[in-house]
Amino acid sequence: MNRLVGAKIQGSNNPNSWTEPDLFTFAQSGTGGVQEFEIPNATAYQYVRFVAGPEGYGELNELEFYNGTTKLTGTAFGTAGVFSNNGYEAAFDGNLATQWHGTFPGSSNYAGMQLSGCQ
Repeated sequence: MNRLVGAKIQGSNNPNSWTEPDLFTFAQSGTGGVQEFEIPNATAYQYVRFVAGPEGYGELNELEFYNGTTKLTGTAFGTAGVFSNNGYEAAFDGNLATQWHGTFPGSSNYAGMQLSGCQ
């Protein structure tokens, strides 16, 4: 949980370029429970993702993105996990018993979503 510091939320309209300013950078450790963070940005993006911090492996049980109270949906993408059953898909499977856990620490670990419809 203390490896959350430095992780980022990013948005982009090009899945091959994440040059937009970061939407949110985590400055505190995780709590081990549900945490919500508000992103003060009104820009519409087709892609959103969580990128692990310098010491992080991802290590998320669930990841959800919202526009107000509307849960965003789409197609998940990201990096593989250290084991075959804990890649980025585990962050979006709705199961709190599974966990996305990247292979190596750092920003090479990411889990995101290509949003569907008008988000």
